[in-house]
Amino acid sequence: MKRVRTRSVPFRVELRSAVVFAVLLVLCALPVSAANEEVSVTPPNPTELDDLTVTLSGEWPDSCTPQLVGAELANGILDVEAIIQFPDAACADVISPYQVSIEVGPLPPGDYLVRVSGIPNFPPAVVIASTELEITESGDLGLERIDVAPRTPSTQDRVTIAATGTWSDGCVPGLDGVEIEERTIRLLGVAEGEGCVQVLTPFALIATVGPLEEGAWRVEVLVADRRAGDVGRQFELAGERAFTVVPSSSNELVVGGRFAIRVTWNDGGSQSGVGQPIRGALPERGETGSGAFWFFGPENTELLIKVLDGCGTNDHFWVFISAATDLGYEVVVEDRAVDGLTRTYSNEPGSTAVAVTDVEAFATCAVP
Repeated sequence: MKRVRTRSVPFRVELRSAVVFAVLLVLCALPVSAANEEVSVTPPNPTELDDLTVTLSGEWPDSCTPQLVGAELANGILDVEAIIQFPDAACADVISPYQVSIEVGPLPPGDYLVRVSGIPNFPPAVVIASTELEITESGDLGLERIDVAPRTPSTQDRVTIAATGTWSDGCVPGLDGVEIEERTIRLLGVAEGEGCVQVLTPFALIATVGPLEEGAWRVEVLVADRRAGDVGRQFELAGERAFTVVPSSSNELVVGGRFAIRVTWNDGGSQSGVGQPIRGALPERGETGSGAFWFFGPENTELLIKVLDGCGTNDHFWVFISAATDLGYEVVVEDRAVDGLTRTYSNEPGSTAVAVTDVEAFATCAVP
């Protein structure tokens, strides 16, 4: 039996002692074959490179709805484990719509039965819902993985896509271009050369794109094998996978793990808003870092903000700001190592923004 990698969902189970008669009464009340419960798997038409999301939804007879906590794969059956709590005083006696999910996979190519079974506080388990699933092969051009980072990016994130595999010789594919069309990102790789070392060789095609719009996206990796000198050789699909972009939950950008930056803007009239960070566009790690913000769209950067370590020069952290706008804005930089310590920088609407070079912004070098 193969234990499948999953993302766990927190749950609480309260064990009880009960006479056999009482237990049987409770089990009879559980929906052994619940007509209103459905299990679904996304993305549709998955390949062996896709991470899968198994979702159980429906209407439960009380407020203590199931929680998905794990999965096991054996003999073509993916058994997803759900926790069912005994009805008690804490469970409101009301029909409760619900939807719970768990991440599973990737899985090898093949046909599967996905079965969600509820495990009450006393065995046996009961089948809640099931569905059939087909996993197809990704391709035959040596591609083994497609990774997306962050794994579930937000609408503010820059997204890095890494396609890795093993090539039959030393003339491995190199990235030849990136295309984005109708929520599909295509990485184009070209293998070319002569007299290649005849040894299996790892390769990687890596590109960074975005930020991207909210919703479902797909990555396609296409490779053209031109080692024989055939410059007209067409691209072939080596593999594909799906991922989802979610709405950003924060308008704050933290650089260096310490300095939080927030931006608001206005046009001096009826329009105003919150500056949106372009995550991943600039280094955000290390002792200090840089951040970029947009006001109207991610393709139009308005502000570049840097927090620099000047402790070796004048015992201060420095704040530099460069703006490409005549809108009014306010930038608040907070040193989270010192509770509530902030510096604010602003520009009046209609005025050409002046670069900020504050080399005495934070006298907090001694703060760990």
